[in-house]
Amino acid sequence: MRATWARRLGIVLGTLFWTVGVAETLSHLDGGWPFWAGSLVGGGTLVLAGALHRWPSPLIPLALVSAGAMLGANATTWTGVLPAFAMLVVLLFVLDAGDRIDAP
Repeated sequence: MRATWARRLGIVLGTLFWTVGVAETLSHLDGGWPFWAGSLVGGGTLVLAGALHRWPSPLIPLALVSAGAMLGANATTWTGVLPAFAMLVVLLFVLDAGDRIDAP
């Protein structure tokens, strides 16, 4: 059950990062767009890669989601909401990875 919530919330987080990243990139085409594209679109891509694909090791999605959440949270720190949501998603992936590693 926790793995399902981790995946679903990871997909939501990745989609949010992508949406905000595209909007910020388009609004900053005159300067600063590499920061927004790299952090939000790149972070969203990593989160989606970790959440959508069924990886053989539980550590691969954990690493991808953690790196993507860190990238995206860097650019959305001013909101306060998205970094907190990103920490929740990473925590769910940590708990899921622990469950999958301990399972026989």
